[in-house]
Amino acid sequence: MTGELLVSLQALFFHDLPLLERVKVSLDRGLRGEELIRTATLPKPSRLQEVLRFHQEGYGLLEKRIRALKGEILPLNSPLYPSALKEGYGPPAVLFLLGDPNLLSSPLLSVVGTRTPTPYGINTTGLFCRKLASWGITIVSGLARGIDTQAHRGALESGKTIAVLGSGLDRVYPAVNLRLAADIARSGVLLSEFPPGTGGKPFHFPLRNRIIAYLSPATLVVEARKRSGSLITANLAVDAGRDVFALPGDINRSTSEGTNELLNKGARPALSPEEILLALPYGLTPPTLPPPRDLPPQEQALLSLLPQGEEREFDELAEASSMGTPELMSLLLKLQLKGLVMVTPLHRYRRS
Repeated sequence: MTGELLVSLQALFFHDLPLLERVKVSLDRGLRGEELIRTATLPKPSRLQEVLRFHQEGYGLLEKRIRALKGEILPLNSPLYPSALKEGYGPPAVLFLLGDPNLLSSPLLSVVGTRTPTPYGINTTGLFCRKLASWGITIVSGLARGIDTQAHRGALESGKTIAVLGSGLDRVYPAVNLRLAADIARSGVLLSEFPPGTGGKPFHFPLRNRIIAYLSPATLVVEARKRSGSLITANLAVDAGRDVFALPGDINRSTSEGTNELLNKGARPALSPEEILLALPYGLTPPTLPPPRDLPPQEQALLSLLPQGEEREFDELAEASSMGTPELMSLLLKLQLKGLVMVTPLHRYRRS
């Protein structure tokens, strides 16, 4: 089958309302992981003639629209099509792309989470993605509100990011992220399996999530409720043999129920960007940073009590520094505000 015919098949397939209804039924039945994708994406052989007619009449228009967007079409047989996607269930027959296709084969990490994050989730996502991107990791996320948005923004501050859309490249959803999408297209990648002109229907997003899960060797879930699209992504990643990291959270917050449940089931705790980098299969290591300059002597002395990659409890720092509680708390807060120290979910201190 030619690449052009694959494009036509997929373009027709995602305008198929019965298909979308099957996705909805699958979700209502509580299906997750490969079972959901398998049920949602079974094509109908009886529609072959309709596909062929669409190919004859509509492919030229579709190609013209992609060209107008300055985008690219990557059929399954393209050398630029990411091999990691082919390893998962139901790889898209074609991908539509804006940006640099070479990023699809760069070191990747997927990051997902709730659309209504806490300040803790927002700050941690920004910190992790900013650092990982500065170390050469391309951050993959879904351009949704909340954690996805913070992941893309953090990555753009120091590196590259890929946004996987649940709509056509010309129908960015949510509209509030139009400017962010434009920034990503300039220096990263906007990616979709949905043809131009396709709106962001609710049933598209579980399908989008499988691309996020399959593209990367690991997925980081920052905050998630018990029933959420982020958990669909995590389950798909597990089904495909990928690693899943979860940020430990407050047991009293609903946005931590999903991540804490993932940890209970064996996900790896996300305690620092350094640990995630070392766990990825790229052989990358965090750079050894020189000690910060121009710090007041007391702050410099306190920072020296926190070796890179190690954690200390407050009482340990108090004993080692011989400082009183008010003075130590004040200095630790100053170092946090300077971005030099962070507090882990277990209330230990470590270098950022």
